[in-house]
Amino acid sequence: MSALYARLAAKGFDRSFLQETVLPEWWNDDLADIPANRAFVEDLLARSLGMTVADLSEPSAVLCIPSLSHVKFKRYKNQVDERVTPALLIAQRVAKIIVGSLSLPPFALDFDSSSARQEILRQHRYVDLASLLEFCWNHGIVVLHLAKAPKKSRLFDGLAMFCGDRPVLVLGSRRDSPPYTRASRVG
Repeated sequence: MSALYARLAAKGFDRSFLQETVLPEWWNDDLADIPANRAFVEDLLARSLGMTVADLSEPSAVLCIPSLSHVKFKRYKNQVDERVTPALLIAQRVAKIIVGSLSLPPFALDFDSSSARQEILRQHRYVDLASLLEFCWNHGIVVLHLAKAPKKSRLFDGLAMFCGDRPVLVLGSRRDSPPYTRASRVG
């Protein structure tokens, strides 16, 4: 397992991140000595990270990061910095799982910012994060918060992308102090 962890770390996925978020809590690396267990964990890692089992199971194979969807970042001038790639890959994988597993209202871009604001204000006193989230989910826009990312991966403040025909917004900032959240209020 240590060789596999080292190969994944070279791609930005540190061991502690994988153990905390991908591998089951009962997993012990000694279990990989049994071929069936090793195959299980390689399959789990491959599905979670979007890689192939063949690449993970072959120690000499070069691990390839899967192609990334076109995304628009709040920052980074829409250029993917290599240090953001692991967090972006995790965000993309989580978004695909959520979009594929939930029954969501259909999305139709039949509103602009002004009509969205008016609709929110019909039900709420002001536009805030909670009312924006409610609006998005009611209109088929998935909004996620990436709570954990690999240690060496740089986080993004936010990004927008499509999973198929479904718009997805991913918030990546770990800032949650009252001054920061108040400064970002819309209303």
